[in-house]
Amino acid sequence: MVASLALHHVHDLQTKTGLYRAIRDTLSPGGVLVNLDATVTEDARLNGLVFDRMAARMDDHGITGAEARDHFAAWADEDRYSPLEAELNALREGGFDEVECF
Repeated sequence: MVASLALHHVHDLQTKTGLYRAIRDTLSPGGVLVNLDATVTEDARLNGLVFDRMAARMDDHGITGAEARDHFAAWADEDRYSPLEAELNALREGGFDEVECF
């Protein structure tokens, strides 16, 4: 199963853990979940670098840095990025035995 830029819309980490559990329960034996989503760190400076990079990539597609920042602000109520360790723990608590980040 693949989830791409979708699960950061689940606001509550406990709810997301339950979703991971439901996904795990749905998978066939040996099945995998590939989650292609964004996470953040606990460090505000590093998060700023991530969002700077996201804005730069958007600029490659005709969205200026200022417009990208406006998008980030507009999406603040919708998007919830959890720290990577919290995401990995939610996957483990959801029943995934092998959890990796590449």
